[in-house]
Amino acid sequence: MEQNEQVKKDEDHDGLVYIAAGSGLSAVAVAGFVVGSICPVCVVGAPLLVGYGIYKKMKDNKKEMK
Repeated sequence: MEQNEQVKKDEDHDGLVYIAAGSGLSAVAVAGFVVGSICPVCVVGAPLLVGYGIYKKMKDNKKEMK
């Protein structure tokens, strides 16, 4: 039983992990822009990670409300 509860808790924090990763990648993209270079992976990846993290959080919140 405890292992199932731990897995559920980990799944609940997945959204935060994606949001944090997207935010970190955004920081790298901004730093690169400041020094004059643009990272195409950062420009595309950062919004995707943040958006997916927000989607996961919203989906998890809907599960909890049921």
